[in-house]
Amino acid sequence: MFYVVDATSGNRFGPYDRSALLQFLNEGRIQPLTLLVDATTGEQSPVRDVLGLGAPPTPHGALDPMTDQIIHSSISHEHVKKSYQMIFFGLLCCPILPNFYGIYRGIAAVSMGNSRGLLPAIINAGLLLFLCTSGPRLLASIAQIFTAGSGMD
Repeated sequence: MFYVVDATSGNRFGPYDRSALLQFLNEGRIQPLTLLVDATTGEQSPVRDVLGLGAPPTPHGALDPMTDQIIHSSISHEHVKKSYQMIFFGLLCCPILPNFYGIYRGIAAVSMGNSRGLLPAIINAGLLLFLCTSGPRLLASIAQIFTAGSGMD
């Protein structure tokens, strides 16, 4: 039998047997690192040690899977944001490098599971294609307008 210790208040709840603790863990009411106190010995141990769960996997050195998920989500949103920024940089100045970078960041977001990176990657690709194929003609037309206008003075 074990008491569950509330981390914020330090209050003890229980005692509970191992099957109840496993049920609480499956329901999300306690976590693998929740502190338990043995009702007979007073020894303190985390749930994972009492139930024999071992250490939880921590990919990429994260503190726990939830922290890893938050970091992963934050990085993928940053990829989406940068991909959209590259659309505007491509329109304002040279389209080649910003748009290639925007395509890369959009695809990186998609590969991380964030489907919102697909739209800016497609827009960057379309803009790159349009400006590279039509850009020289567009610039020549604009140049003709300015040179024709200067001859009228």
